[in-house]
Amino acid sequence: MRVESLEIFSYNLKLKTPLIFKNASLESRQGVLLQVGDEQGRKVTCDIAPLPHFSPDSLSSSLDAYSQLKKELLNSYWSLKLLLSPNNILNQKLSPSLYPSLFFGIEFALLSLMMPSFSLSSKVKVNLLLMGSDEAILKKASIIADYEAIKLKVGIRSPEQTLELIHQITPYLNPSQKLRIDVNRAWTMKQTLFFCDHFPKHLCDYLEEPLQDPKEYLSFSNYCSYPIAFDESLLQQPLDYLLSIPTKKALIIKPSLLGSLQKMNLLYQKACKHKLQFILTSSFESGLGHLMIAHLSRFLAIESPIGLDTYNWFKEDVLSETLTFSKGSLVLPKENLIRPDLDFSKLTLIDA
Repeated sequence: MRVESLEIFSYNLKLKTPLIFKNASLESRQGVLLQVGDEQGRKVTCDIAPLPHFSPDSLSSSLDAYSQLKKELLNSYWSLKLLLSPNNILNQKLSPSLYPSLFFGIEFALLSLMMPSFSLSSKVKVNLLLMGSDEAILKKASIIADYEAIKLKVGIRSPEQTLELIHQITPYLNPSQKLRIDVNRAWTMKQTLFFCDHFPKHLCDYLEEPLQDPKEYLSFSNYCSYPIAFDESLLQQPLDYLLSIPTKKALIIKPSLLGSLQKMNLLYQKACKHKLQFILTSSFESGLGHLMIAHLSRFLAIESPIGLDTYNWFKEDVLSETLTFSKGSLVLPKENLIRPDLDFSKLTLIDA
């Protein structure tokens, strides 16, 4: 396969409610769509959208890196074997740790051109995302029954406030449902142990990154048997250390923060070996970015619900038709990623 054309479009999408971070908020989501064409006239569009305050790359730095790479990418030849090789021009010219969003987008586009029909199912199970104010969370809790898994983002809440909120959510749960509690490293060891002492274990699927200091997970697992999921630690801590934690249960994978499909495959193999849940999740990319992750989950045959409910935070999208969620699943459009139906009124051509 030869790369014959490259076009890049920018977007700025409004959110229904702002995303609140520790020291900032985000009222819209900016990114670019890269369209890659081959010698047969086929085109694949991918989303490149570094998440402010989380991604090591910014949108401007990614565009600068793309400008330097474009000349070598045009007219380059690719095979699946070469794509997985550390000696290809992408690995030689671009660091997946410095530019993970750009790296993932280009790799995914190349993979899609060589395997254009790798989606194996019409639906992908998603977890319900409960995030924001107590009022917003309790309002959304009314649809909990449709979902196999429910993720609660703690935000700035203390353990006591989180326990009170869970107490109000519990009546909506059926006996088979459990909560995925995402703490985002907000609590100390003492706070986390307090929470576990008061949170019924039968309601817990896992605690996602509860500790401020990830080096304390081994000690924590000696005190407490609550299952742990790793997210940020996958980028910052030695993998052997994380896999040595007795109460490990899940690996949370954000492709646009991880960058390399090769590294993702390594983590997937480790997850299978250690019988861990392998959960792909969005970093609030556009609808196209959500579809990329959904197709990737089908390619890997992931059965556990994944993190795509983030799409419902968008007021508008780059896709002409809004993505459909039904009974706890994302219904995949009949069109694959080769020719997505884009709303070009939301896009600006910035390089061709």
